[in-house]
Amino acid sequence: MDPRLRAVAEHQGGAFTSSDAARVDVGESALRHLTRRGEVVHVRRGAYVLADVWASATPEGRLALRTIAVLRTRPAALTAKDHVPAPDAATPDAASHQAALALTTSLSTGFVSTSWTSCPP
Repeated sequence: MDPRLRAVAEHQGGAFTSSDAARVDVGESALRHLTRRGEVVHVRRGAYVLADVWASATPEGRLALRTIAVLRTRPAALTAKDHVPAPDAATPDAASHQAALALTTSLSTGFVSTSWTSCPP
């Protein structure tokens, strides 16, 4: 795996998007290859998690990781710094109550790092 992509993903708690990958010159074909090799888990269109982080997560932790990854695919929905709807977002995306609870629990127990909130989408 490209060390720059791994660094980006680790800084974001293990979750990253295809846009994050493209910013470090890792394209779609490379992401498919990493998925086939079992280095990353494709959790939804454009949303990925490092396989080692995914494997060590509890079911609630996996839901939190999936939520982080998916919400990162929607950069206009929330401002990462303030966790509030961005002024230019017509309809802010939100997590389901189950996903929000898993994310909150994972953040409070330290399973998922809060450092992902400081990265630009």
